Order: sequence, then C-alpha cells, then structure tokens
Amino acid sequence: EKILEKEKELFNEYIAGFGLTEDTFLMWQTNTAIQKKVNDYVLKDVTVSDSEVDDYITKLKAEAKQAYEKSASSYATDSEYKKVWIPEDARYIKYIAVGIASSDYAEINAARNESGADDAEIDKKRDEKLAEIKEKADAALKKATAEGADFDAVVKEYSSAYSESTAGEQILVLNSKGLISDALYDAVFALEKPGDISGLIPTDSGYYIVKYVSDAKVTDSDLSDYRKTVR
Repeated sequence: EKILEKEKELFNEYIAGFGLTEDTFLMWQTNTAIQKKVNDYVLKDVTVSDSEVDDYITKLKAEAKQAYEKSASSYATDSEYKKVWIPEDARYIKYIAVGIASSDYAEINAARNESGADDAEIDKKRDEKLAEIKEKADAALKKATAEGADFDAVVKEYSSAYSESTAGEQILVLNSKGLISDALYDAVFALEKPGDISGLIPTDSGYYIVKYVSDAKVTDSDLSDYRKTVR
C-alpha cells in the first residue's frame, strides 16, 4: 500500500509537469481507447488490394521525381518522397559538429544577412571564434580517424548537435547545391568512397567532421516496410 501511494504521488507529479491532473489524464486515455474501438469497428470490413497499394506508391514516386525536377528543396521537405524514391548520387552521412557559442553564431548570421555586409570582416570574426574551438575540433578529428574508431561514440562525446533521440541517425544529402552550405556540400561530395571521413570543415556555426556512410537508395526492404504503412 505504501508503494502504491508513492507511485501515485510520483505519477501525479509527472503528469502535473504537462499541466494534467489524474482526472484529465484518465479522460484523455478513455477517449483515446473509445476512438480506437470506433476506428476498428468502422474499418473492420475494409480491404485494400495489392494493386491499390501499388498504384499509390507509383503515383507518389512520380510526384517525388516531379518535385525534385522542379526544385530539390521541394523534394527535400516532403518526408514521404524519400520513402519511395531517392535521386541518384545522393549520400547518407554522419557528422560531428563542434559548434561556436549560439550567441556568436546568431551575431555572425545576422551580419551575413545585412544589406551591404562586409564578408571579409565577418569572416575575420568567424575565424576568431573558430580558433577558440579548434583544439576541441582537432581532438574530435583525431579520435574519429583513429584506426578502429567508433564514429558514433565520437559524435556522442564531441558533437554539440548530439541528442539521444537522434543517436546513430544517418543524414540524407542530395547532390544539389543550395540545400546546405557550400563548404559542407563540397566536403561531402569530395569524399571518394563509403567509410571516408573529412577533415575539419569550417562554417559560420563551427567545425564539422563528415563521414560518408553509404550511397543513398530505397531498398526492397524499405519499400516492403512502407507498403505496410500505405496499406
């Protein structure tokens, strides 16, 4: 009984952090359960044929290709497109970002966007900030390129962009300029083969170290999984 009382106390503290009481939480869960039962009942006699799934995927592939031909950014902003079609020469990468202070980056970025910006002066300020993190960036590069190195472990140790929710994630980079900075684009596509790791890439936000993981493509397994979602 004491354990149960403590559990209730901790539970109420937890949901209070989301602005919920025990009653509102219970109402929310009850409504969710009712909605699922209604949904299951409404759909119980609905069947979807293989041809309907195929037609949907074929149409989505065509839309993805048209979007990419029109604008690479239009393609890139639709997560569904990437599940059925990826343009040739795209790559999967992982990266380490050794960032300068966010306030310094904000200042540099704002200066870049001002009318009549003095790029030479801005570059000088950026280089000063990069110098402050160079030692850390060098240490990250040394660990990342050491024989038998675990790149993901180096990301966790050094990257300012690391988070538990995205740990180990591969990033799709399209072979189209304008989606990422020119410095990053040039570095990514200068790597010759999967497994290659770049040197330090200086940008306005800090240093990047990029690993070329693999060529990007939609596999049969990917499509098989997506077919279940479509159905």
